[in-house]
Amino acid sequence: ALFAADGYDWNADLSPWPAKACFKGGEDFAGKAPAQLEWLAGAIDAAEQELNCSTKVLFVNLGEEECLASLKAVAALREGGISAEVYPDAGKMKKQMEYANRRAIPYVAIIGSNELAEGKVTVKNMRTGEQSVVDICAVADAVGE
Repeated sequence: ALFAADGYDWNADLSPWPAKACFKGGEDFAGKAPAQLEWLAGAIDAAEQELNCSTKVLFVNLGEEECLASLKAVAALREGGISAEVYPDAGKMKKQMEYANRRAIPYVAIIGSNELAEGKVTVKNMRTGEQSVVDICAVADAVGE
């Protein structure tokens, strides 16, 4: 990401420490950069948390049929105002769980072949590790919405 800021005075706002002016008649350096950096770090952290928390439920992608069922469930959740997505590629469960952890997604929903046959979804709370099997239409309730 790129950040641009204007309206700052190098000598007053962006110098790393207070110091006398380098040239006669020049402005002294105020040394306010640490405060500016602290503000910037806080803004970046807040933006990163917002990005990481934007998805509430990740559906793992275990194959074509399972993915189609997951896409239907995601559409229903989104209609209800819950942010959800399906992992883009069918693949190993471990990789998909690591993705959810990296993005701090609080819930992972799994529709495997057994769940697909029964019209169920396994919902895992990524913070507590608890899992429950629910009807496909009850995922919103399982994730606390």
